[in-house]
Amino acid sequence: MTLSSYVLILGICVNLNSIQSPLLGFPLTALYLLVEGVFLGHAFFNKQEPLFRLMLGLLLLVVLVGFFGWLALVLYNLDATRLVLVLFVVSTLSSILNRGIRSDSV
Repeated sequence: MTLSSYVLILGICVNLNSIQSPLLGFPLTALYLLVEGVFLGHAFFNKQEPLFRLMLGLLLLVVLVGFFGWLALVLYNLDATRLVLVLFVVSTLSSILNRGIRSDSV
């Protein structure tokens, strides 16, 4: 799952820096949000219904991206490259959290 997130981030990075196509950027971003939302929802809200778990996972993803985006904005200027770094950090953090919470509950 983490590898698919990294591939999506790479696609978003290429689109932001060179192609700049909404026809490519929208599906990549929507798929990234879906994958990470499911991933975070599964990590934190495993006992909820799937749709509720997805909505809470997406909400948590927006909070994490907003927090790390704010941090990047305060420390540096937030541009396309740093936005990709923010997405990379959030994906890595969600992967680590998912593994840690899963191993604790098993």
